[in-house]
Parts: sequence; structure tokens; C-alpha cells
Amino acid sequence: MRVFLIGFMSCGKSTIGKMLSKALNLPFVDVDTEVELMEGKPLREVFSRGEQYFRKCENLALVKIIEEHEHAIIACGGGTPCFFNNMELIKNSGKSFYIKTKPETLLSRLTFTKNQRPLFKNIPPNQWLNKINELLEIREPYYKQANYIIDGENNTIERIIKCLQYDPDFKT
Repeated sequence: MRVFLIGFMSCGKSTIGKMLSKALNLPFVDVDTEVELMEGKPLREVFSRGEQYFRKCENLALVKIIEEHEHAIIACGGGTPCFFNNMELIKNSGKSFYIKTKPETLLSRLTFTKNQRPLFKNIPPNQWLNKINELLEIREPYYKQANYIIDGENNTIERIIKCLQYDPDFKT
């Protein structure tokens, strides 16, 4: 079974994914890392070729991950579910969890992130909350198609594991 973690950047997909991977003894795969491996460049350089180019790479990475991993915990990029047929691929290939996090929490986490996010590159920090809200308005209809919506404020891997244990289709 594949478990897809979706949600806005800095909601905790990678952190939770790595812990969930250990707890369920499944491999952890990150879509952004796969894009970097496929392109042989850091994400910011891939994104510098344009968002459309990046989103196509992201789609190819998602397809590759699905083809190569029958069982895995997969952390998607924040925009992954919102482009091409990615959300359909996710829904047809495993169980998905939207890690729903408040805009103010996302802002706090983005402020302390080591790597500058390409979508925020040319935006002054005092306008980041507006950008987060703007992107969430566009992305949430995709995110809400997930099998489960998990509170990203007080999220624990135990909650995700419990959801999976009660899911009749889930097998590791």
C-alpha cells in the first residue's frame, strides 16, 4: 500500500513521513527529492526553468514513484496534487492524508526554513501570509480530496496509523 502525504509546504509532510516510514517499516520517498535526482540539480534550479517545467518534472517523478514503489510512504510537494492528473493518480494509487495546518503556523515554519521556497522568492516576508492564504484558497479543493484530513497543528503519527489500521483496504 502507498500512503501519500499532501498539504501546504512546511506542514510537516517529510517529517511525519520519515517517522511513519519507521513505524510501519515502509520506505520513505519524497517527490521533491525524486525531482532533484531525475534532473541532477537542486529544486531551486529546476524551478528556475519556470513553474510549468517544474510541475511537469514533478508529475513525471510522481508517476515514477508509483511505478517503482508498491509499498511506500510518499511525501508530495505542496503543489503536487494541484497539477495535471496528479490528484487522480494519488487517489487511484493508495491512501492519502491531507495535513491541514493553519496559515499562521505555516508562516512561522516557513520563516525558519533553511531553503528559500521558490514561490516566495520575490515576495517580501511581510506579504508571505497573504501569499499563503492565496495559495491555500487555490489548493485546498485538491487537498480536501484526500482520504483523510489530519490536524497539522497537533498531528501525531499515531493518529495516521490508527486511521490506516481501521481502513479495510490497508495492508502493509
